[in-house]
Amino acid sequence: MLVEAFNKMFGHIDERDRLLRKHSETLEDTVEQRTAELRLAKDEADAANDAKSTFLATMSHEIRTPMNGMMVMAEMLAAAHLAPRHQRYAEIITRSGKNLLHIINDILDLSKIESGKIELEEIEFSLDAIVEDVTCLFAERAREKTCRWRFMFRQRSPSKLSAILSA
Repeated sequence: MLVEAFNKMFGHIDERDRLLRKHSETLEDTVEQRTAELRLAKDEADAANDAKSTFLATMSHEIRTPMNGMMVMAEMLAAAHLAPRHQRYAEIITRSGKNLLHIINDILDLSKIESGKIELEEIEFSLDAIVEDVTCLFAERAREKTCRWRFMFRQRSPSKLSAILSA
């Protein structure tokens, strides 16, 4: 009975050793296979990221070109002698177009950030001018609905603020 138990135990040990050897023999192949799969997945992800960056840059350029033409015409219209109401409309079109160009440039900056080609610079901007631009956009809508829309600072804001923006 003791001999039988020892033989059974040695059988289990032999089986365990056989399984460990088999696992050891196939482990290197399994690691190589998974490494190859990961490399392929990484290459595909890199290619997709490159395609996205190229798409963003191309679309940004394709949108910016006609937008610049529209901006020239909007600025010419705003500089013309118009009735005050139409003058206000032309100025809103111009400001909105400039804001849209900023958004388009930000999209292009995103692709520059991803490619590591972004440069930063510190620029000044006027908070009053930004608030005025936004207020004008909403004020025209309010006028259409016979509402009054105003925005006033309770305290004098700094005339210029500074921020780090991409070049």
